[in-house]
Amino acid sequence: MVGAGLFDCGGAAVTAGFAFFGKFNVNILVIFTFTYLIAAVFFWPEGIFSWIGQEWEQKDLSMKTQAMETNREFFGLVVAAVVFALEAIIGRRKRLLENRDRSKENAGI
Repeated sequence: MVGAGLFDCGGAAVTAGFAFFGKFNVNILVIFTFTYLIAAVFFWPEGIFSWIGQEWEQKDLSMKTQAMETNREFFGLVVAAVVFALEAIIGRRKRLLENRDRSKENAGI
């Protein structure tokens, strides 16, 4: 599980850095989105509501059960997949607008 967490941080950090500078590789973002969603399926929590109740009662971030780690990994992967999807949407929109502007310039409008 640690390996997934390291990949999660690395992929998110690199793409966030590029997004900060306005660079979006939509293909990589789509691949990351689906990769993270597939990985999240493998960490699908069995007792999600009981886990949320345990976390709420516990009031700290200590790891009392293996299920807590699995559930946290699941939510981390889902959050990262959503961020990648949003970056891909923004990058695609940016690319479409740039292509439209270039075509207008080439047409002499």
